[in-house]
Amino acid sequence: MIRLRSKTKTNDEATCDVTMLHMPIFWDCPAKILNFPKKESIIKGRTLDLQCQAQGYPPPKVTWYIGNLMASQLKETDFRISISTISSRLTNSSLIVRNMDVPDRGLYTCRAENSIDSGLTTSYDEESVFVHVRD
Repeated sequence: MIRLRSKTKTNDEATCDVTMLHMPIFWDCPAKILNFPKKESIIKGRTLDLQCQAQGYPPPKVTWYIGNLMASQLKETDFRISISTISSRLTNSSLIVRNMDVPDRGLYTCRAENSIDSGLTTSYDEESVFVHVRD
């Protein structure tokens, strides 16, 4: 809260309390992944929980890949896979694969993408990790 005081020409004092709302001003900002694991190893039968945090404005859309296939398509037939994404000032997304097995080892990729320049330019950033599955 800010208190403003002013004096009039007749030396009368006026006081006004103003509550300022924190309203950040956003400019187009390219998608950037802030937090993603560098290496991952999991025991067979356990649940893999990969977290990806991205920033940008407009808020980036996160797409997960397992190998070169989109995880959102794989989860239609593989019910062990789930994806959750929450966007606010940062985009937080998780890819969960339950009951990991040795054939599930491989490259897992998080891709954050947004449109900038009034939609004229697409910006993206991606990070990958090789997931090892141990017996």
